[in-house]
Formats: sequence, structure tokens, C-alpha cells
Amino acid sequence: MAATRGANMLLKYNTGTFATPVWTTMGGLRSRRMRVGRSIIDVTTADAPNLERMLLPGGGVAQISVSGDGVFEDTAAQAAAEAAARSGAFLDMQITIPGYGTYRGDFAVTDFEFAGDFDKELTFSCSFESAGQAAFAAL
Repeated sequence: MAATRGANMLLKYNTGTFATPVWTTMGGLRSRRMRVGRSIIDVTTADAPNLERMLLPGGGVAQISVSGDGVFEDTAAQAAAEAAARSGAFLDMQITIPGYGTYRGDFAVTDFEFAGDFDKELTFSCSFESAGQAAFAAL
């Protein structure tokens, strides 16, 4: 895969229905991050060989964490994320990783923050955690 611009990584949320999605891009973002992970289940016992840790294969909870920050532009997507952070509602989101694939699923907004220095632009940051299984479609 050839190198691609980080700006091509897109965070979008659905303003339509699940069957007929209308994707709105989270505008103003300067940086985006996504982490796919799984917790582990330690099944080590006192009789484990050399007392080395033993893990349960396929165990643990899978999760996707997404975050971004940038310039606050008062967009509909930013307003929806801030409202979801206050209400606890989930957002149907799509995360596109250029040249790799797209994830889609419900995400909880775990953090939405505003920041501003007196001599700089108003900025925001937001964090999302998967609230169920996210579907992956390779590009």
C-alpha cells in the first residue's frame, strides 16, 4: 500500500437511518486516532510451566477507540457529538482508513472538550468508544 495523507482518515456519523445512511463528516479535525484492541483473560495457575502467564485464547472484550481534535467550526457533526456526550446517546459512526477499510457501528461519546487560548482559535477534542460490534469492510 502506498503512503496516504492522514487527512484522508475520516470520522463520520449517520444523520439518516441505518438502512439509508446519510454520512456527515466530523469537520475541523486536524488529527485523528483509532485503536483496535482486546482485553486479556489471565488463566495462569500455580502449576503453570515456569509460572509463565497463560492467556485464554479468544478471551476478553474487543473494543475500538477513536479520538480526534481540531478547530471548532460549529458544524452539525460537532454539535451532535457534544449532545451525545451530554445525553449518553450512541452515534452510528463510520471510520474510514484510506487504502485499508471502513468500520461502522454504534459509538459512545466518552469525551467532548472545548479549549481556547486568548490569542488562538477555539479548538475541540472528542473521544468515542465502540458500543457493540463494529462491522469492517475492506477497501
